[in-house]
Amino acid sequence: MPFAEWKPRSDIVIRAELQNATNRGFRHTRTVYDGPRGASDVAFVDDRNIQFGRMYWFRIRKSFGG
Repeated sequence: MPFAEWKPRSDIVIRAELQNATNRGFRHTRTVYDGPRGASDVAFVDDRNIQFGRMYWFRIRKSFGG
């Protein structure tokens, strides 16, 4: 996960993060059988192609005291 962090003062941290920078999705395939896998026919196939895109995060952290 690429990030950049900057500390303008000793008590403040500013951070920017980029998750899923390549915009890659996720594919999940599930095969369900009528009975035991070796002796039954396929009941159905659940095939999901999930695309959730890039995610950007921006955080400012301030320390008090100590």
